[in-house]
Amino acid sequence: MFLYYSFFSNLYLWLTKHSPRVICYHRVNNYNDYFGIKVADFEEQIKYLKRKFNIISLSDFSDILNKKNKIDNALLITFDDGYADNYYNAFPVLKKHSAPAVFFLATDFIDGKMWIWHDIYRYIVENTRHTKVDLIINSTPFKLCFNSLSARMKSRRVIVDFAFMLNREDRMAFLKKIADRLDVAVPDLPTKKYAAMNWDQVRELSSNGISFGAHTCRHEILSKINNDDARIEIAQSKKRIEKEIQKEVYSFAYPNGMSNDFTLENIKILKETGLLFAFTMIRGVVTNNNRYALRRFPTPKKFDKSFLANISGISDLKNEISRVLTKRYYVLGNSTLPKPKRVF
Repeated sequence: MFLYYSFFSNLYLWLTKHSPRVICYHRVNNYNDYFGIKVADFEEQIKYLKRKFNIISLSDFSDILNKKNKIDNALLITFDDGYADNYYNAFPVLKKHSAPAVFFLATDFIDGKMWIWHDIYRYIVENTRHTKVDLIINSTPFKLCFNSLSARMKSRRVIVDFAFMLNREDRMAFLKKIADRLDVAVPDLPTKKYAAMNWDQVRELSSNGISFGAHTCRHEILSKINNDDARIEIAQSKKRIEKEIQKEVYSFAYPNGMSNDFTLENIKILKETGLLFAFTMIRGVVTNNNRYALRRFPTPKKFDKSFLANISGISDLKNEISRVLTKRYYVLGNSTLPKPKRVF
């Protein structure tokens, strides 16, 4: 199996060597965090990426987009949100291996004004004495179970998927109702496990080869707010970072970052604000077709045999071929196959 991954991943890397790759991390810690990768696994991944790719800076990436430079097998490392463990755990590894990276900051989080909202649910689950609960919120029934890791993950997915459909006010009210039902008092500000970097740490990173980009003020999903609020979220996050690091901010990452999380009007605002390109969480290599919908690969939590297959994109190519073939068979009249659904 490893030889299978290695051969076809290397082949696909060669075929796409002129297309940069961007990978996205969120957290680096040993908490068994849903969005996190263990420190040792993170270092193994960085060591491997150093051998396999040309890890580039944000400036190099911009030059490639603008066709001012050509770097084969280019790879840009990014982090979203601005968690404190990025400073304490990720940065020392990046510095040790001379690997540049870009950190996208939700500035109200860095200012110590808020939680990243999905962390609130994790905190509730970690601190409830209940092992399961049935509840009805806004006429919607939920059956939640917390007696095992798989059960907690399943419950998290149900809650997060529902919360993503809500605007900020309704989402926070929704989480408050869950906390009350599960008898958990959520602190006003994140606990140490969920804390953000501070601006002194941001400035230190900025002086040591780390670039920064905007990620809104309050980690708002732009498509869920009106255009005036979106303009504030985009412009103020950019200005706040520039004020602190005394450097221009010209890149952006959409919170959540799927295709229904931003709009054409949002892109127009990004352009008017002076942001030159923006990253999604839609998987794939980077093309020059749309600078405001650049693709990224989420990183696997472990360093294992499928790591290269994931980062190279061969796993996505395999899934796309399967999707196309399935669709073809369906069109040809095989009614035993379900009609495929596009993710993006």
